[in-house]
Amino acid sequence: MAFTQKGKILNAVRNNDIKSVTRLLDRGYNANTSYWDGESPLLMAVYLGRTEIVELLVSRGADPFGQHHHEEMTTGIWQTLLHVAAANGHQKIVDFLLEGDKYDKALINRIDNNRNTALHLAAGGGHIEIVKTLLAHGFDPAMTGANGKKAVGFAYQGKHAAVVELLEAHKKPVPAALPPAPVAAPVAHAEGEWKLLNPDTVAKVCDVGGVGYKITDVFNFAAGERIRIVNNLKTKADHVETTPFAKLTDQRQLDEARDALQALGGNHDAALPDKTKKTPRLLQPPPGDSPKAPKP
Repeated sequence: MAFTQKGKILNAVRNNDIKSVTRLLDRGYNANTSYWDGESPLLMAVYLGRTEIVELLVSRGADPFGQHHHEEMTTGIWQTLLHVAAANGHQKIVDFLLEGDKYDKALINRIDNNRNTALHLAAGGGHIEIVKTLLAHGFDPAMTGANGKKAVGFAYQGKHAAVVELLEAHKKPVPAALPPAPVAAPVAHAEGEWKLLNPDTVAKVCDVGGVGYKITDVFNFAAGERIRIVNNLKTKADHVETTPFAKLTDQRQLDEARDALQALGGNHDAALPDKTKKTPRLLQPPPGDSPKAPKP
């Protein structure tokens, strides 16, 4: 009976017969069923690009974020459904898996048994729109997959010139060396307006007139640090530095940021001076040693 039921629903998926799939689910078929050989209705629907059936099975309880293993559909290794959809060029299913409340953040840069992400497989298949989608969701083109190749290497191997060009253009530029003067330029705090990024963080963006730089200072009172981003307006290169509040050479900057946080309705407790210093870690003495009492 189980074999007959399996045959019926898999055949309905192959034929894209959503009415039959719905009828079997209504009769009590478990949408999460996976057979001894790794075959399952959900995996087959993703592999064949049956978008409506994928959505139906997930709505009936099938897990879209688990890993699957099948000789043909996952090339004999463990992969997520996102790997399968990306490898086979099923854009709508990729969109569905990355959509709204269904989107599992753990899918970003998740690897299969060959150490490939969905981005590697999409690039290797020449599926440029899926590559764009994955990049937009935070997939890292610098990650190495099988044989140490990056996604661009997969695209190059597959002779997908447009994908190669896209991934090459997506590379992050190497920050250029910047003169030290603009980083510490006080004019950065003489202009610009403060903005509240979140209850514990304020930021100010200023153009350094006559020098050709734009400076963004982000004061994170929860972390107790200032992040300074110096943008070379000519080369478009960025330089980023992070400084703990305790090491700021000009404490007036911190006072100004604290006042701005309070004025903009931020977290009052986070702006208190004693909140700006991180609690030092207490080092434990080696085994057998005990702390010495301080000398009177």
